[in-house]
Amino acid sequence: MGYSTDNIILNLGSMFLYLIGFFVLAAFVLIIRLLRNKYHLVNLVYTYLSNMIFFNMILRMILEGYIEYSISAILNI
Repeated sequence: MGYSTDNIILNLGSMFLYLIGFFVLAAFVLIIRLLRNKYHLVNLVYTYLSNMIFFNMILRMILEGYIEYSISAILNI
């Protein structure tokens, strides 16, 4: 049926790597959230990264990669 294949990795190419990097960066932001009240510099970094990731990067990744995602989904049907 195509449910257990790894075609998404081959079809998406570098977009798959960007998604993995995004999830790693999002996990990093959640970790530094714990330290943001102790250090002022960490609070600045947290504010910058959280605004960049959660309000800009997700929408940009979806808009730029929707064709690759749809092609990958159609190929797996």
